[in-house]
Amino acid sequence: MTSGSAVSSGFAAAIGEHRRIMVAGRNVDVLLPPGPADVARPLLLAHDGQNVFEPGFSFGGVPWGVDVALKALVDCDIINEAQMPMVIAPWNRDGFGRAADYAPERFVRANPQALAGFEEFYDRIDWCGDEYVRWCADDLLPLANNLGYEIDPHNIAVMGSSMGGLASAYALALRPDIYSTALCLSTHWPPGGHELVRQMIDALPNPQIGARMWFDHGDQGLDASYGEFQATADARMRERGYVEGSQWHSEFFLGTDHNEQSWAARLPQVLAWWLDGSSERAVKWD
Repeated sequence: MTSGSAVSSGFAAAIGEHRRIMVAGRNVDVLLPPGPADVARPLLLAHDGQNVFEPGFSFGGVPWGVDVALKALVDCDIINEAQMPMVIAPWNRDGFGRAADYAPERFVRANPQALAGFEEFYDRIDWCGDEYVRWCADDLLPLANNLGYEIDPHNIAVMGSSMGGLASAYALALRPDIYSTALCLSTHWPPGGHELVRQMIDALPNPQIGARMWFDHGDQGLDASYGEFQATADARMRERGYVEGSQWHSEFFLGTDHNEQSWAARLPQVLAWWLDGSSERAVKWD
């Protein structure tokens, strides 16, 4: 593991303590939860870290506000401070670097002809999704131990939107030994079509080990094309035996777009389902 050094961001989190560190040449934002450090905490790995907390770095100046969402869950007694997760959020690489990291490499290499929209770029991208998954799991997540927090190894989630949604599902497929939950917002299925959907769902671990999946999408912008593909994913999740509600949830958000503002608005519901999935209020967030 490459150690990082603290970098001041000039940003105060709504709850907990925010830090920015550098790991292997990549910025990584960390949210340290309040309360005792010797209580086993959930852990969230969030892709596109520059969009997770701070308006000054997020796309369009609107962050997801993970800290704000977690504070809302604490304030509404969905979770208490001792149940609040640590968040580790690696920033994406610019340009083709994001596609290279987030695309499901094994499918991409086996089916280059299926990548609608990427054809002209295929030979210019150094596909490295497998290495990115390995780096996050084996090099990045152990940072939690260096920061003095005890982590619950049975409650580690990975989250992302768009291609980050693909990357999250892929991470759970490759590393069910690390992740128990994938939170996939506006999953960008179209480049690989229905065949990608089927292969990705089939690659997920056996539901009997307790793996959990959140899927969602809107109906505006890029999200307008997602419905048919998510329907294929939902049907295959049922066929595979994932228990709808507790192990797997698929949500349609009417009137929402493919942007940080939309994802931020539903983030409390997403995180509530992960952290308190047995509660009705976790699914019916108001």
